[in-house]
Amino acid sequence: MKTIDKFLNSITMYRLVMYGLGTLAVISVAFSFFGLVSFTALQLGELAVVLIVSCWLTAEVFAHIYKGAINPESPVITALILFFVLAPAQNMSEVGVIFLTGLIAIASKYIFSVNDKHLFNPAAIAAVLITFFGSGQAVWWVATPALSVFTAVLAFLIIRKIRRFHLFFAFIVGALPAIIYFNNPISILAGFALIWRVLISWPLLFFAGVMLTEPLTGPYNKINRIIYGILVGLLFGSQFVFGPVYSTPELALVIGNIFAYLVSAKYKARLYFKNKKEIADGVYEFYFSTDQEIKYKPGQYFEWTLDHDKSDNRGVRRYFTISSSPTYDDLSIAVRLDPNKASSFKKSLLDLKPGDQMFASQLSGDFVMPRNKKQKLAFIAGGIGVTPFASMVRYLLSRGQQRDVCLFYAAQNNKQFAYLDLFAEASDVIGLKTFYLATETDGYLTAKKVIDSMPDYKSRLFYISGPNAMVENYKKMLLSAGVSHSQIRTDYFPGF
Repeated sequence: MKTIDKFLNSITMYRLVMYGLGTLAVISVAFSFFGLVSFTALQLGELAVVLIVSCWLTAEVFAHIYKGAINPESPVITALILFFVLAPAQNMSEVGVIFLTGLIAIASKYIFSVNDKHLFNPAAIAAVLITFFGSGQAVWWVATPALSVFTAVLAFLIIRKIRRFHLFFAFIVGALPAIIYFNNPISILAGFALIWRVLISWPLLFFAGVMLTEPLTGPYNKINRIIYGILVGLLFGSQFVFGPVYSTPELALVIGNIFAYLVSAKYKARLYFKNKKEIADGVYEFYFSTDQEIKYKPGQYFEWTLDHDKSDNRGVRRYFTISSSPTYDDLSIAVRLDPNKASSFKKSLLDLKPGDQMFASQLSGDFVMPRNKKQKLAFIAGGIGVTPFASMVRYLLSRGQQRDVCLFYAAQNNKQFAYLDLFAEASDVIGLKTFYLATETDGYLTAKKVIDSMPDYKSRLFYISGPNAMVENYKKMLLSAGVSHSQIRTDYFPGF
């Protein structure tokens, strides 16, 4: 699993999905020579070309109209999803329908949007519209037994990358009972046989792993994502007809997208770079102004988009925790980078000039302080993982809010500790207790150090943020020391 996580952390979610779908498409074409899929290699090739051309041209047109830049992965991903949903054309009229479907999918991002945030999964809304108007129909040919293992691997990688297993299983909890009910198996054995048939011959894995997990059109917090998954699952597994409208996977997702819109943040913030400051060895904090009101909680994160030329394989988007406080007018993020080894995104970030623009969207994260102000807290930070705690401490200071908080902060050496002045001020003003560990000389945090520093540790709510391996190791350490699972919160976002 460590090898898989290392790979997943080296690539953005968008590139993972694009490369994964591309690989699945190549496998499909190869299988077509052996009759393992329903179409020929030529038919699949024509389908792919029409969709990619349609989606890319439409993206170019709308980017020109709206004077924005194209995220290069986005139209390709949409085209590849539709590739597995639509049947190849049998005549020129059907070629036109396929081209139109790609056009609708990309156009939906601009037409069905609020504050630059699109409402619907592009492939799903396009499939719904062409079906509703009688122009075509989604066939979901990806639900082919020969492709099921490869689809399952891709779904697993995507879900692992963005840590959405709770969403996937919520969907399963909703979908399988509905499927069994509407198909009415006569015995338990028949029910298991039906579930197996669903897994290998229905588009369940592709739908749940690739489409349902799309973050732009899903809820931003865990509770709402669970409700979202169950709702879409129930609709996915149900069989209903209301006049000209009947149940389909794509309609289930579109209805779910409406729910997600109602319960989620609805803005995409345009930010203007102000300045930056090196706050530790190799750690820079970047400050941005905005003319929009942005509401968030300390500890949450945004997806940050920085358009730049010649982007590398990590793309133009990143997830960063907000380091500023919601009580501030400006936004800030802290980033660790080596100018000589940095990605194209981080190099462009380092080269920003005052007034340059950046975008923040997809506010997310459940790594926030409890409402109960009397709850004792313990923060464990490793390296740049201190960022959410900086936001929380800034918030507590600006509110003059007293909470019983202990912070354990580990870095390789003393030069790599950030926010020293902030934590010193918090110690004087709100009683923050901070324990620094320079691992080169002090070693790592142990259960003994925790117990010696906080005899009341079992009554505290622990928050752990940092590299994935560190988070997992410290979580195990706390569990072995008698801290319950319910008393541990961990920070995760899809890539650094």
